[in-house]
Amino acid sequence: MTTVEQALEGATPLAQKVTAGGAPRSAEEMIARMWAALPILTEAEKVATLNAHPRIGERPDQMSARSLQEQGADVLPELDRLNAEYERKFGFRFVVYVNRRPKSEIVKVLQDRLQRSREEEMAEGLSAIVNIAADRLRATSEIRYGKHEIAFYRTHPSRVLFAGRVSVDVFGDNFMPAYTEGDNREVVATDTMKNFVHAMALEYDGDRYEGLAAFLGRKFLEHYPQMQSLRITVHELPFQAHSDRLLSPLDGDYETVELDLDRQGVHGLRCGRRNLKLIKLTGSAFRSFARDEFTTLPEVVDRPLYIWLDVFWRYPDAGRAVDGSTLVESGKVRDVVQKTFDDFVSMSIQHLVYEMGQRLLAQLPELAEVSFEAQNRLWDTVKVSDGDPRTRVYSDPRPAHGVIGLTLRR
Repeated sequence: MTTVEQALEGATPLAQKVTAGGAPRSAEEMIARMWAALPILTEAEKVATLNAHPRIGERPDQMSARSLQEQGADVLPELDRLNAEYERKFGFRFVVYVNRRPKSEIVKVLQDRLQRSREEEMAEGLSAIVNIAADRLRATSEIRYGKHEIAFYRTHPSRVLFAGRVSVDVFGDNFMPAYTEGDNREVVATDTMKNFVHAMALEYDGDRYEGLAAFLGRKFLEHYPQMQSLRITVHELPFQAHSDRLLSPLDGDYETVELDLDRQGVHGLRCGRRNLKLIKLTGSAFRSFARDEFTTLPEVVDRPLYIWLDVFWRYPDAGRAVDGSTLVESGKVRDVVQKTFDDFVSMSIQHLVYEMGQRLLAQLPELAEVSFEAQNRLWDTVKVSDGDPRTRVYSDPRPAHGVIGLTLRR
């Protein structure tokens, strides 16, 4: 997983522009946003973006791991002299898309570019920044490994029991030798990760799953310098406390958190409420849909509706949210969803989840995005009373089911 900051050598002005509209969904969207943001950078922001990139021929200890891999560790004194001359003339660093060329060839490129205007060089350097980032984002290999479904059950003074399942995914190109050469010197055993999670669950004294995910991620990065970035996923294991010592597990909906972070901070936070199973006996319709020779489904103006629903949301600033200042209780999201299902007469499940999303964004201004993954588990009607049509018997549906997805952003 390559983040915007890793692709652009830090939280540069260009990186901030790219993430201002929320986390990009794909590498291609990220690259498109970079190109779109270049013309709106101020002069100072352009210079800062260029100067964040390491010099060509920089000492290895001054380069990021990715730049060192791209440029190599060899040093050419001529490059040092030309870099200094370039910076004196233009006021910012020379940036070129090396594209696996030897440094001896880059010397000639730098000499030629010293003959150009400042305006030309600024445009050329910024284009190179995006091309370098695109190459990183489209890399043919991505390193990821970790430990999933680490269960923990921690006694807690207010919740009685704070429990969940943690999944840890570690990212970093420095683990590639384990794949290519069988060299495991940098590899943290996944069993060690499990033990570390259990130790940190004891140390964590909070009661929020978002806080636990951030705590675990930061502790992993502090303790293991070879880890570049992580994804921490936490699924709540809910329990009903009957007293301060008696509990029973709950099989209903539960809270989820997915957090991405690296050594520059938190870059992504996706929270959710999963496994909502809601049944509405009346007040739902499905009619006026497209029909052809393959259509056998009858139109209905009122039907029982049974949906399985996962709801997810994001914040405008993931780092600020995870520190607790703008977090929304997942129970509030569930309450809005349930009330909408109860009082809204929908023409389809698509119609229903859109209304849910609109209400969530209206009632919870802290959120930047909401998304839904719904399954139509509509029961089959098998018997209707002759005396009172409201009295009916339903059965479970056949295994095939409809699915509906929606994402809404401000």
